[in-house]
Amino acid sequence: MIIHCKTRNQAEGVLQGIKGRLGQCGLELNENKTKIVYCKDHRRTQEHDATSFDFLGFTFCARKVRLKDGRMFFGFNPGISATARKGIMDRIRSWHLHLWCTKTVGEVAAEINAAISGWIQYYGAFYRSAMYPIWRRLNWRLMKWARSKYKKLRGSIVKSLLWFKQVFENSSMLFAHWRLAAVS
Repeated sequence: MIIHCKTRNQAEGVLQGIKGRLGQCGLELNENKTKIVYCKDHRRTQEHDATSFDFLGFTFCARKVRLKDGRMFFGFNPGISATARKGIMDRIRSWHLHLWCTKTVGEVAAEINAAISGWIQYYGAFYRSAMYPIWRRLNWRLMKWARSKYKKLRGSIVKSLLWFKQVFENSSMLFAHWRLAAVS
């Protein structure tokens, strides 16, 4: 649970109240996961030990935010957590795309688009640019797949990059994460 308080004293009082109520029910808080966090942003600039926390796969911390008029400031906002990002990278690695040599690029897209779309919808709801490293890694995996599938691309990252750019230009809606770049 997340509870917002104006002062640290108020937060500590609420925390003690929650501990007391849970104790009455025979429950206790997990001390490793329970902490008071200072929501540092452009208005709240004090220094504290804890200025970020993870919740439901998101890390809440100070992040650069662009206003509609183009001005930038720091806001306390969610973005995909490092743990969730690692989990996605592990999942992509577990697909072993480079071994799918018998599939066409369309079949590869059909096979992985459901997972990619789910990640975009959930983790991309906030601070979508935090997911760019995942999409870059996935694109490199797709180029590795192309080098495994096509003999003319083997051993040449440059040739696979050119092939990749051509496929993107011809069908930018093929992979779910490509649609983000096509729309932007």
